[in-house]
Amino acid sequence: MELPAQIIVATRNRHKAIEFEHIFGSGVRILTALDVDPELTWHETGATFEENARIKIRAVSSMAALAFPDSWILADDSGLCVEALGGAPGVHSSSYGGEEGNDRQNTLRLLQDMAEVKNRSAYFRCCLVLKIPQIGESVFYGQCDGRLLLQGAGGHGFGYDPIFIPADHTQTFAELPCSIKNTISHRARAFAALKAWLLQVR
Repeated sequence: MELPAQIIVATRNRHKAIEFEHIFGSGVRILTALDVDPELTWHETGATFEENARIKIRAVSSMAALAFPDSWILADDSGLCVEALGGAPGVHSSSYGGEEGNDRQNTLRLLQDMAEVKNRSAYFRCCLVLKIPQIGESVFYGQCDGRLLLQGAGGHGFGYDPIFIPADHTQTFAELPCSIKNTISHRARAFAALKAWLLQVR
């Protein structure tokens, strides 16, 4: 099965939308929840990345049914999991600092929590849920292992990118060119699983 010309990504985060544009390539137009309804919101109350991704996709699906019938809808939930913190911030990655979506506060709190910790192992985890008309919802996972710095480096990316160095690299996600990050990131790996699945679907 081939990718459609347009996919709705269940996010209000423009940074994520841009990252998906790079991952999918120029042949697919990416719309977001803001294109479906600028006022559309949802509450991420799930205990896992998959539960939160399903909450997003169902919120967007219900609003997109009329304006974007038969559209593929993709939801992503992802976060940073730190070994020394028992997997935190995990599903609370985007609100870890106390304010939803405040990257600076989230990163500062994590650096404070890890200030005296020697074990810097961490990984980014992504869950993608793809809803295709007549098929339903399918789930894909991706993970990128790495370690945390003591302070940020780099001006690209978003979220915790400035303090995360992926395995087998010497630069943070925020220092690496998008062309590299978007081949090794957790989202890229989840998307690779999605593409492999599409090749098997008739």
